[in-house]
Amino acid sequence: MKEVIYLVQGRSDLVKEYYHLQVRENADAIFLTYDRKIDGAIYFPDSTWAEGRNKLLAAAAEKGEYLYFIFCDDDIEFEKGNWDEYEKLLLRYKPAIGCPVFPRTKKTKIRFLIFQVFLVNDEQMIALHRDVINDFIIFPLQTCLDKIHWWSSCFIQQILIHNFYRYNSLQFNNIEILNNEHNRYDNSNKEIYKKESNKWLAEQFAKSYNKLTGQNNYNVMVKIKALIFTIRFFVSRKLKPASYRISKKKLLKSLKKDSILIKQYNQFNSKTL
Repeated sequence: MKEVIYLVQGRSDLVKEYYHLQVRENADAIFLTYDRKIDGAIYFPDSTWAEGRNKLLAAAAEKGEYLYFIFCDDDIEFEKGNWDEYEKLLLRYKPAIGCPVFPRTKKTKIRFLIFQVFLVNDEQMIALHRDVINDFIIFPLQTCLDKIHWWSSCFIQQILIHNFYRYNSLQFNNIEILNNEHNRYDNSNKEIYKKESNKWLAEQFAKSYNKLTGQNNYNVMVKIKALIFTIRFFVSRKLKPASYRISKKKLLKSLKKDSILIKQYNQFNSKTL
């Protein structure tokens, strides 16, 4: 069985440019379009960004078992590195979540490190370890606020990563990508998506939650914190094999008993909390 599967979604004319991923030696690929039906891709008309990714994950589950699920939008352009290097880094260091450097995360980059634990990420291209997938906390993505703005599901995912996988999520500093499309899923009410997303999150967590302290503050202290987390990750991997499943104890301590996330966990796991 191949170790990696690429899950690519977007506009039909752009998605075709990623068909080369399905013939990679160590990877499978599934594609999805929302605007027009094309050969070789799932057609999910008028779907939101989050709905498309959830659909791709369901299709991947039917296809087989993989170590990493790499979700990609259709506007990826490598500024540094390539697909081969990205896969090699994932399979060598085996993080819970692995991302390249994005325009919005360049200022967090510690230049002398090959990888570092990230304090903020972007969803344009993100690799999730099967343990993270099987926790059913990050996925399925929440679609309840899609009508407000599609960034809501992105923001919620970032917060959940930051609260449950922050010490084991890596940014690969030698891989940099650009994203040139921004308005494909755009809609109105952009100014209130964060407020409503935080309201939703507050309804899920039993106490206060970490709120992406590195997102708008790229000072020295942020990099020092990232460096400390990176050393912790490196030492941890030397001492024991990678395992990222969230314990039931931590879930019950972090989330309210009636949380949608607890219900989601119970729906997809045979043993309930």
